[in-house]
Amino acid sequence: MRLHKTLQYFGSRTLTRGTRLSALGVASALALAGCEGESAAEADDVAGTDGATETDGTAGTDGAADGTDGAPEVTGSAPAMSDLEARVSGRAGHDISISLIVKDKEKDAVGVEVRALDAAGAPIKAFRSGLDPEPDSASTRLPFEGNTVLASFIGKVTMAGLALEFPDIATLEIAVFDLGGNTSEVATVSVIAQELKALGEACDPKYVDSRCEQGLGCAGNPAVCGEGTAPVIDKVAYIVDELGPRILIAGKEPEDDVASVFLEFLDAKGDALEVDFDGDETPDGTTFDVDASGKARDGQFFVAITPSAAFAEAVPQIAVTVSDGAGHQSDRKAVKQTKAPLKGNGAACDPRGFDSCGTSGVCAPNSAGTATNCQPKLTIQVKRCGQYPAVPVGVGSQVVTGIASGVSTWDAPTGCAAADPVGRPEGIVVLNVTEALSSLTLSTATDGTNFDTVVYVLDACGKADAGILGCSDDTSDGALVSAAGTVVLESVNPGQYYVVVDAWSFDGGTFNLAIDAN
Repeated sequence: MRLHKTLQYFGSRTLTRGTRLSALGVASALALAGCEGESAAEADDVAGTDGATETDGTAGTDGAADGTDGAPEVTGSAPAMSDLEARVSGRAGHDISISLIVKDKEKDAVGVEVRALDAAGAPIKAFRSGLDPEPDSASTRLPFEGNTVLASFIGKVTMAGLALEFPDIATLEIAVFDLGGNTSEVATVSVIAQELKALGEACDPKYVDSRCEQGLGCAGNPAVCGEGTAPVIDKVAYIVDELGPRILIAGKEPEDDVASVFLEFLDAKGDALEVDFDGDETPDGTTFDVDASGKARDGQFFVAITPSAAFAEAVPQIAVTVSDGAGHQSDRKAVKQTKAPLKGNGAACDPRGFDSCGTSGVCAPNSAGTATNCQPKLTIQVKRCGQYPAVPVGVGSQVVTGIASGVSTWDAPTGCAAADPVGRPEGIVVLNVTEALSSLTLSTATDGTNFDTVVYVLDACGKADAGILGCSDDTSDGALVSAAGTVVLESVNPGQYYVVVDAWSFDGGTFNLAIDAN
């Protein structure tokens, strides 16, 4: 088909049946990933879980894969919340942000369950419950931003673009959930509108209480709306290494209104290079515009573009220009392909991918959580496997909810996943099998899984020689059958097993892992 070369260049996968994914066609051939202006520590340790699994089977996941009540055992006490607030937020008023105080003595509260309602109290289907790109549910689960492994903290969640796409959302029903199977009481909160300010009027520089009209920025002391400024690119890299090709752009945008990245394809001499997007052997263009809306926060922006190996082979260097919503443009920056600088253990590192800790290291927060440095990958694996209690598994069925996010500490065994992706975010589920089983089936083919998964099972954690007991990318002859993964283990002995739910792309997401033991 005509999209073949585009998909080959830009690394997308399409389905041959059933579930639909957001495929990268000619109109959106470059995938955006990564943080939206987070600090290095936040980019690496989303919601304080470092990609760890949420072992909660309630509130929408309290059924087994076969429809029976197979929710995991509830442990600990329910978290509590207070001072709940929801607002329209962001530079353009496109987002809805949630803020609340969370108290949880087990320190395992990790996110909120959200239900969207209109002014009449009717539910609004604003969220995806599965892999279909169309919203089909009024409810979802979202992780907190920043560190949450605390007895008390301010929980924050930003739903990018929600106010723009669903302007009729008037109220939210919210509950906090933890990893022990507990949820707080549900509270209903009205969404506070965001004031629009004109030139010279006082404004909120964080764009929460108010925002300035299009083209204006909020700055000064006291802050007032004034003429906006152009984005400034601080760092740009076109990296090709064992993690695959990636184009990384970071910089400053005081108005938080980065809109697009203009990407130019250049040959080795720096001249314009024509690229055949659709595989018809006719060059289609020398440039590409990438939508970067929402990639700026708190005056900083970060955009990650992940082309395929075929693109990297065809295009030796690129140039980028960043534009904002008012039409201001950054300076043009041209860069050649390079490898990420290699950092040793203990050295400061950038978790966004501008440098590398090597195949045996990982860029993770230090013990104080104040910076990121290169640490042995096996050490981080042990930390993640031991962060939360194992899920008890006997004969029966249950569903475990998890998040694939943060720094990558595992990779699927070679030959399991199509194109052998590495460095993708994952979630880890630790199972404690309490009795001998004739079979154990583990699958992400469930409602609530919203990304393309690769599932594999290890017999140990934090060991270089850990055995791979099973792996599934759900492909057939190299073609993607579904975006789920299903592993079936036979004659399973009692003991601990480690299920890794890996992302095929750099985006990650939430998953529901169905566990069926016989």
